[in-house]
Parts: sequence; structure tokens; C-alpha cells
Amino acid sequence: MTNILLNNYALDASWCFDILRQHIKPASKVLVLPFSFHEEVVRSAKDVERYYEKYGKYYEAIVSPLLNFGIKEEDISIVNYYATDYEELSNQIKNSDIIYFTEGLPDKMMERIDKLGVKEELLAYTNVVIGCSAGAMVQLERYHITPDEDYSEYCYGTGIGYANDFDIEVHYDCSYAKKMSIRRALMEEEKNIYALGNEGGLIIEDNKVEPIGHVTLFEGK
Repeated sequence: MTNILLNNYALDASWCFDILRQHIKPASKVLVLPFSFHEEVVRSAKDVERYYEKYGKYYEAIVSPLLNFGIKEEDISIVNYYATDYEELSNQIKNSDIIYFTEGLPDKMMERIDKLGVKEELLAYTNVVIGCSAGAMVQLERYHITPDEDYSEYCYGTGIGYANDFDIEVHYDCSYAKKMSIRRALMEEEKNIYALGNEGGLIIEDNKVEPIGHVTLFEGK
């Protein structure tokens, strides 16, 4: 399988497009899982439509870069969390070539994956997985969260578990808060941490980690 960990939806940006098109093929069927939303903002199936389906707030940002890889719009399916169930989503996972996890809140994404009961199906997946920000974090077995406007305290979360021997810091900008979180994670977890700049990411294939763009490696013990 191939795991792609990025910060944002600009998959077609000049710094990464040529590399990503080796993995994102024109004939791919893409399944987008926008499960990382705040429940106070997206409360219903209609809210999901307003934000993620065609003409929604985030639709263009997610779909347009995929079209630049030659993927057909009709081959991109965006799951409505409030209008799906285990059987439907499980079948969609099995029939997809790419699974795409969105930006947002990683703990909420995992909570909804667990509620739908598809974590094992996702972990058994063998094709291409793309994740942006929160969607990158949940690909790990365990990740840390740096305090920001959404999280008041440093904490850890449990992800799907595609990778378990390193951690990441998303949106790394050399700020004091980011550095302090990385220092704490290094001390407590003793794992390498890849700090992804906004034009940085990781590609994991056959257990080999390939940094692309602006990535800083902080080595654990």
C-alpha cells in the first residue's frame, strides 16, 4: 500500500505534483471521508452537503486537484457521515482505489470511524491512502496534538495504525508551541518525529518513509 501524508488539499501544487502522480492514477476511484468536522458546525446530512458535496464550501478545494491528475469527477465519492452505514461504507472502501481523509479534527474523525465500525476495514486496505493534516495524523497508530484554537491542551490520540514507529507534526512553522510539542513527544514517546512544513509531506511505501518538500526530522532515542 501507499500512504501519502500532507498538510492541505493542494495535491497538484508544483512542489509535489510530479511525485504524487506516480501514485495517483487517472483511472482511480476515490473515496473521500470528511469525518473530521466539528459537530457544532456540521450537525446533519444537509450540513455535510453544504460543506462537502458539489457547490459546497470545501468541494472545489478537495476535488479540483484530483481532476488535474486525470481522475474523473464521477469517480470521486464523498461520504455523508449522517447518511451512511457500516454495510454501505464497507463496500465503498473495498471498491475504491484511493481513500482520502480530510483536514479538521483527528479525534473526531477517529470517533466517527469507530462509530461506523470500519476501522478494521480501513486497516486492511491495501491501495492508496491520502490524508491532509488531521487526515495525515490518523494514519498513525498514535499521534500527538499540539495546542491550538481547537485543542486547549497537549494530548495524544489513537489512529488507524498504518504506521507505528514515528510521529508527525503538521503545519510546522518553527514556532515555540510547535517546538515545545515536538520536544515533549520526543521525551515521552522516544520516536522519530517528522515535522511537515506547509509545502512538505511523507510518502510511505513498503514500510519505507520518503520525505518530500519541506520536512524536518527530529530523531528520537
